[in-house]
Amino acid sequence: MWGVASTRMSRNQLDDAGIQQIQQGIVPGIAGYLIAEGERRGLDVTACWLSATRCTPTREPL
Repeated sequence: MWGVASTRMSRNQLDDAGIQQIQQGIVPGIAGYLIAEGERRGLDVTACWLSATRCTPTREPL
């Protein structure tokens, strides 16, 4: 699991939870927009990512 947060307090919470923070890169989509707005407005926004593999169950059509 990886995480990124908009404020120092949220980043400290990620550290306390043992979640590795993304140090460099681009956060795409809605999560990226929310992180950027949270940073700009001083709001706590946190986004987390999990690794997915082919072993992960998928939803089959009915």
